[in-house]
Amino acid sequence: MPQTSPNTQKQELTTSNNGLNVRPFIKGKSHFFCQTGNLTQGTSQCFGVVSPTEFRTTASLNIGSGLTKNIYAICSGRILIQPQSGSSTKVNLILKPFKQPINELPIKYFIYRGLNKSDFFTSASEPLIHGSETTGTEFVKHLWKEFNKFYQNEDSSEPTPDFYAKLIGFPTTTYVQDANSLIDEIYFKKTEYTDSTQTVEDPETSYELPIVPRGLCIGTAIGEIGMDIVLDDGDYYLENDPNPFKFDLEFARADANILNVNPAGNTYTDYQKKLIKETATRFIDPAAFYGLHANGAGEIYLNDDTTPTTDVDDIFSNVVNLFSTGNNTYLYIQGNRQRSYNFYGNYTYDATTIENLKIWDDPASVSTVDCGETNEWPVQVHSNGTELSIQLLTDKHEGAGAYVRIGDLNDNTPHENNFLRGENLVQTDTDGTIDENYTKPLSFSIPKTTGATPQKISTLIQLIYEGKRIVVQEYIDPLISPAPDPVYHKLKDIDDVFGLVNAKSIFKTDDTMVLPTVTDNIMQLINIPNSTDRSEIAVVKTKRTEDIVQTVDIQTYVNRITYETLLDNIKREANGFLPFSCGNIDQDCSGVNHYNVEQNNFFQGSLPYFLKTQIFTHRAETITSLSLHLIDGGNPTKKILGLSKDENEQLINLIDTHSLNNSILFLKNVQVDERLILSSYENIEYKYYSIGVVSEDFSGDLVLYFPTNMISIFTTDGLIYHSKSYSDFLPEIGDSNELLLNISLVELDLIS
Repeated sequence: MPQTSPNTQKQELTTSNNGLNVRPFIKGKSHFFCQTGNLTQGTSQCFGVVSPTEFRTTASLNIGSGLTKNIYAICSGRILIQPQSGSSTKVNLILKPFKQPINELPIKYFIYRGLNKSDFFTSASEPLIHGSETTGTEFVKHLWKEFNKFYQNEDSSEPTPDFYAKLIGFPTTTYVQDANSLIDEIYFKKTEYTDSTQTVEDPETSYELPIVPRGLCIGTAIGEIGMDIVLDDGDYYLENDPNPFKFDLEFARADANILNVNPAGNTYTDYQKKLIKETATRFIDPAAFYGLHANGAGEIYLNDDTTPTTDVDDIFSNVVNLFSTGNNTYLYIQGNRQRSYNFYGNYTYDATTIENLKIWDDPASVSTVDCGETNEWPVQVHSNGTELSIQLLTDKHEGAGAYVRIGDLNDNTPHENNFLRGENLVQTDTDGTIDENYTKPLSFSIPKTTGATPQKISTLIQLIYEGKRIVVQEYIDPLISPAPDPVYHKLKDIDDVFGLVNAKSIFKTDDTMVLPTVTDNIMQLINIPNSTDRSEIAVVKTKRTEDIVQTVDIQTYVNRITYETLLDNIKREANGFLPFSCGNIDQDCSGVNHYNVEQNNFFQGSLPYFLKTQIFTHRAETITSLSLHLIDGGNPTKKILGLSKDENEQLINLIDTHSLNNSILFLKNVQVDERLILSSYENIEYKYYSIGVVSEDFSGDLVLYFPTNMISIFTTDGLIYHSKSYSDFLPEIGDSNELLLNISLVELDLIS
């Protein structure tokens, strides 16, 4: 029976309930981006749905007539300044967080729209940085101080050069940026040189983006200031991405951004329109962002104050209520395959009913709505009541589950550390009065002020939900005659995990021994097996790592691809007879790994995980199998899939050939019965799969593709899956005692 808990989202961590079912406050720490006083917002300036075809992601504030307002850095981060389209006097500024203001809500960019250009640059044809160390805004003083310090430290008799705007990444007549370039391409440049001595930098990369502290006055604005807050989905991109919307410089330069599925002069397919609508979930209303600070633990700094306000009513009246959307609750429901609820049409009641979500703020007024369908955006908005309840469609399959990433489940909703599964999620009809097609009600408390007449405070609820399994059909070549009978598969838990197949790292390298890693920051649910028949439910990110393994002749190498899950949270079994499960939160992020030809520094997992090898025979082939372990004997809470790079390229060729999108690896059990376990000559039990990709085709329908040449995958523990080529040249790896000999005492101290 699942353990349950009352509402504990808003408690401090304690040792009560044996440390179970207690979650800490969300502790935001931010600066309000605009100097307060005489700020208003009109209806047309609000974040949210404009029409069935338009969604405004920019929240703008009017600045009182004749006033100039200081604009502040919300958090510490790196700044990129861009011209504002259609204006010669305004610029936009992108702040990429160096330290996240809310750890539970990773932000990719804050985009300020409409700062005064004259605060930053001179009006010369080749503009210079405005001001000096002692004149101008705090930002330009900061720039000049760092610039002068750099050249004062140089061992040169040459005078300090002019401080051109292009040196901080601003486009000019001599430094031209392509408006179609992704913002990430500017942030994650690779320095290039025009000479062999690497002393003369190519003008295209000869800039450095400045880092600023939280609260620094970065400029001023008059008339109107706009703000977009973009959620972080990872540092990668997809070539030939069918989504017409891009996070590029054209988007960054607009005076305001509106997602539009029917823009003038463009005809998008229905699938492209759905992808544009999906993009709405990558933004958050600034009112809700600041509202998440209003819980008694969040800190917001105002104007030039050095002491933050933590008072709920102050945060509401001085910040959140400046926005006309200050009472809105935004509900983001992520369904299967990291898409919005019912993106694939699998959350349907029956063939004739289009409504698929029950939602209410009053038990007497339950509404059944069409969530995320043709004329809707996948963001539910509500402004009434101090509670919000929903019921979602489910097929009650064994792995059905939900996780509240952000939100405050109330006392009437039993849960397990914000995970919902089993009897806490699905319901059973015992007297003919319950509709088992729906989950139990999930009820959320909405934050409110503490006065005599409490007001709702804008907030965000993020729910990850996988309540109905998806059925996909294997691709049938239309040239085959007669056409074979269609073959269908229900996607298993492992078939909804490992994406990033054709993702490209934004980190540029040209050294074959410097290989990128890529992380997908969009969370998803996964089940981790333990020592019983019951699985533990976890929420994870995924990471793809490239590495190199030496072959037996030492002169050649095998390039490999490793996919792994990164744990964010887990509901562990409270059973004293089970080995404990690792609850370590993975902190890995995107980047590059450097490999040395003199040694085999291949992927071995990071502490506290390690791999073991053992040999078994499969159909006269010798397989070096891998298993995943913890150094202190517990249950690993990670899944891994390994391929050679050549095998991964076969899957990428499928994606390119058929113009596929959102491809995720699929494991087809070669045995008819998924539960069947094989036993080798050496009495090693294992499972045997064929790997393919489940993808969205050009119409957005899911189809399963397999490469022409079968790629076989093996697992002995249900945690690490790999091909023969992936493990062939690995050295023998024994138990943890051998591994511990290579771990420094410092690392052991950290583990303990």
